[in-house]
Amino acid sequence: MIIGLGIDMVKVSRFRVRTEGVANRILSEQEFKFWRNKGSNSLEHLAGRFAAKEAFAKALGTGIGHKCSFHDIQIFNNNYGQPLVLWNEKISLVYKNLICNLSITHTKEYALANVVLEV
Repeated sequence: MIIGLGIDMVKVSRFRVRTEGVANRILSEQEFKFWRNKGSNSLEHLAGRFAAKEAFAKALGTGIGHKCSFHDIQIFNNNYGQPLVLWNEKISLVYKNLICNLSITHTKEYALANVVLEV
């Protein structure tokens, strides 16, 4: 059963200013280490992760705030490149047996993420 749908789109250029500081605010420690090694598409990657976390929080119905922060959500890729969402216990306690379907796309100008949450 679908319990939530979230979508977010951002301009990649928004992340050019104070990039490392913004990355620290958005990414977990593990995500940050991975992001630092992204090289030429690091801005697109960061914008995509931001959009994914926003979309996830929208699908939960909370948005980013005290109930769900950027650091409560982690986005990683499996061996095939598919993005996967990991969330912390705070979210797991409220939303049991949650399944997240995430898609991220980006160009040099925009990043977009779509999340469908199921139980």
